[in-house]
Amino acid sequence: DGARFKDVPNGHWAKESVEYLAENGIVNGKTEDTFEPDETVKREEFVKMLVGAMQLNVANEADTFADTDKSAWYSKYLFAANKAGLIYGKDDGSFGIDETLTRQDMAVMVYRAMKIKNVGIEENGQKTSFSDYDSIAEYARESIDILSSIGIINGMEDSRFAPNETATRAQAAQVIGKLMKLEGIR
Repeated sequence: DGARFKDVPNGHWAKESVEYLAENGIVNGKTEDTFEPDETVKREEFVKMLVGAMQLNVANEADTFADTDKSAWYSKYLFAANKAGLIYGKDDGSFGIDETLTRQDMAVMVYRAMKIKNVGIEENGQKTSFSDYDSIAEYARESIDILSSIGIINGMEDSRFAPNETATRAQAAQVIGKLMKLEGIR
């Protein structure tokens, strides 16, 4: 059927973004022909995608977060992301390695990427109207408001944003795919 991954067939809502990111080396399948779009995304996995999408310089320098293994595959990506101002870590000095990525934290990182690259943001002036807006953390509200107003990030089918739900691989690919198409990101 022309689909790169058999579990992201033609008609899948994230197919275009998943294939675009795979072609550009930003994401890999879990196997040669499966992507596992509904699987969760770990915080470090999303950082790697974002670093690749932004084409940040990745040196072989280790990050300095309290909970990371300096020799792990993710260390150089966390270092690059931290140096660029994409991530700062938690109040206790940790990054949250192996933790699943929440939808609100995904939005915050993507919005930071846009600011770092000085992407012009033309807001349409519409205020976010998610039914669960009050459950969005204060630190994430501006990011979610702006990203949803310009169509980079969407809510769920039931008009919720679901800020504390885990981002799926398909959602992460969709958001990064839209981000990469903005002028100035690459």
